[in-house]
Amino acid sequence: MCLPVLQLDASLNRDRPYSVKDCVRWARLQFQRLFHNDIAQLLHTFPVDKVTAVGTKFWSGPKRAPGVVVFSPDDPTQMDFIQTAATLYATVFGLHPTSDREFYRQAAIAVDVPPFTPRVRAPPSHTVGRLNGQSWCCSPCTLHHAPCTMYHAP
Repeated sequence: MCLPVLQLDASLNRDRPYSVKDCVRWARLQFQRLFHNDIAQLLHTFPVDKVTAVGTKFWSGPKRAPGVVVFSPDDPTQMDFIQTAATLYATVFGLHPTSDREFYRQAAIAVDVPPFTPRVRAPPSHTVGRLNGQSWCCSPCTLHHAPCTMYHAP
């Protein structure tokens, strides 16, 4: 067996849900990651008031600063996500999900969600730009423009 298959097998066994409640826990943590933590990390990396090197606001033009979503078991759309994700996850593992909305609500409320902790990332090793149709990189060490030797999608 190759390594990715072994890793997948270990992950499926280690993280396997044994009840629909486990599936709700998984769904609630997915909600937190997708709609709160990932957005909070983005805003930590690029704060709303961040200004680029050329003096323009980072969150301007087509880029609008997102907002984190705080989970509310009273929000029908959020509970649709929890119930649907938990149901799909349960079905994948051969569990029989319930259609009782209150079960999902109570199980989601009971999940212990760890607080968001921002990850610290190193600054980019170079800045990529286009000038007169030509790609260039600006190295933070030399701060000079040089032809870009790295591949960057147009």
